[in-house]
Amino acid sequence: MDFRHFTAGKDDDGRRLDRIARKFLDGSALSSVYKSLRKGLIKVNGKKRSAEFKVSENDDIEIAEILCQNGGGEEKQENEGKSGRLDGGIIIKRSGDILILNKPYDIPVQPSKDFKGRTLSELVEEDFRAKGGSKSISFRTGPMHRLDRKTTGLIVFSQSLEGARIFTELMKKHRIKKTYIGIMEGRFEKEEEWTDRIEKSESQDGRSSFHKVSVSEIGNGSGKLSKTRAIPVFHGRLGQEEATVAAFVIETGRTHQIRAQSKAHGHPLLGDTAYGAKKISDCGRDFFLHAYSIEFSSEDSDELEKIGLEPKTTAKIPDDFKSMLEKIGLKENIENFLKIQ
Repeated sequence: MDFRHFTAGKDDDGRRLDRIARKFLDGSALSSVYKSLRKGLIKVNGKKRSAEFKVSENDDIEIAEILCQNGGGEEKQENEGKSGRLDGGIIIKRSGDILILNKPYDIPVQPSKDFKGRTLSELVEEDFRAKGGSKSISFRTGPMHRLDRKTTGLIVFSQSLEGARIFTELMKKHRIKKTYIGIMEGRFEKEEEWTDRIEKSESQDGRSSFHKVSVSEIGNGSGKLSKTRAIPVFHGRLGQEEATVAAFVIETGRTHQIRAQSKAHGHPLLGDTAYGAKKISDCGRDFFLHAYSIEFSSEDSDELEKIGLEPKTTAKIPDDFKSMLEKIGLKENIENFLKIQ
């Protein structure tokens, strides 16, 4: 029987053999992995091993050719040697553990039913494998937090298990401050703290299904608790209509959180018709929302240094977003207005 040989990488060290094999053989049920181990179709250093066997870095993992044809091995081999198609112009920071991107408008992070192109996650994974990745059999890069398809800006992807672990721990400790910039309908006068419950439901717009979010006051409804600090930084006009440029500091990261809460508090994002705003024409966007910065606590400097993260990272505002800011009267750099935070 023919076998393919794979060398265990740093991110495979200390992991159970069944977990590595299942991750590697995409789509295989755990029972199938156990069966393959019992039959000797998966070996370590030429020997049959139990499912609980702990793999070490540089171990030689042998997987029967017939399993690779139906699993992840084929995809990995095809990608090796390819040049990734991730646009280098959107890369903000790359280390061996973390990749930070400035996400373009109208590209989903994860697969979407109504999107036929390559998602950002697919492009990142292709880039990761083309560059050798972590040399891990089982590790797959992935986004560390959410960002909507039509929201631009800063998004973080893992590049190693260590990077994923540290970033996840920081999120669980609520040690990460994420600031967005958006344009709202009307004149939003003063800073507000929004605490609501958000519920998600499936809706139809005649073309495709999408997630619609509704907001209820604390004490009502069964939705997830959502917290946003909304800070007006500039008032202007688009034609005859008033508009407000605002900074949003989010404590939670729910689906459509800023969009839904902005509507619930009387000022939907400019052009966001899905949440009650008037349609704006000739701007090339449905609405304007940009993930501008991510900032970490000074208490976590040692952990940040381990994975190559700066205390604060910002994502350049897209040119079409800047053009809209100028249309409503904001001539100075938006960064000057954000110093009030």
